[in-house]
Amino acid sequence: MPFDPNVTFADAEKARQEKLSIGKQRRIPQFLGVLDQAAKSKTFYIHNVGPWPQSINTGSTGWFHVPAREGNEEYATCKREIPGIVSELTIKDEYEYNRLMDDGWRFACEVVGDGRGRDPMQSYRHYGLFPSDSAKPSKAELAEAKRMLHARCSEIVREARDTYAMDRKAFQQIVSRVRHFMAAEVLGLNDEVWMIEQTPVNRTKCLFCGSANDELAVKCAKCNEIIDLEKYKQIKAHQEAFLAREEKKGK
Repeated sequence: MPFDPNVTFADAEKARQEKLSIGKQRRIPQFLGVLDQAAKSKTFYIHNVGPWPQSINTGSTGWFHVPAREGNEEYATCKREIPGIVSELTIKDEYEYNRLMDDGWRFACEVVGDGRGRDPMQSYRHYGLFPSDSAKPSKAELAEAKRMLHARCSEIVREARDTYAMDRKAFQQIVSRVRHFMAAEVLGLNDEVWMIEQTPVNRTKCLFCGSANDELAVKCAKCNEIIDLEKYKQIKAHQEAFLAREEKKGK
């Protein structure tokens, strides 16, 4: 709409309030009972065998916050479940909404980065995420998820090794504890030369297995036992508070 110098702020505010009033009365199409039953008859889940938490924005259908696997757990599960039919409201006009529906399994796959138009190499499956129709995934599902995770972690570790061998300056800028060190820990690697030389002093010895760990480590990279209890409690409290805030935003 072109700018009109004769329109006052009061006029514009009145027009805005009228539009909002119409929007609040916009009709929501009825969700048929048979579809509601179908939606509730099946539930899908997003699990994670990786060490990295993921927050995935699915647009108007909200956020999925998937926690990282911790300790001796085989996997972690997103608290938000996916019904058999995913329903989404879109604005048709000033007076009515359209209801778009999608198959729950297809939507679950899209959450982890699969589907038409998606680059398979960018899928979250490479970082441990996978959809399942069970709250407790099968051994086959876990094995495949770990296989894909280990393959990506091997690539990340190789990147650190190659960078360390070829360009120490670039190594200091590129290699990080959050990405490369954690990928090495997934593979059970702890005494790589590039890991030790990046933090040559103040290595912490694990009382449980005797392995040397980075001074910032909270858990032993080899046996997964807690080696700094105070830091562990602080991190857990911070993570739980963060996830609680994000879940409120997504609702």
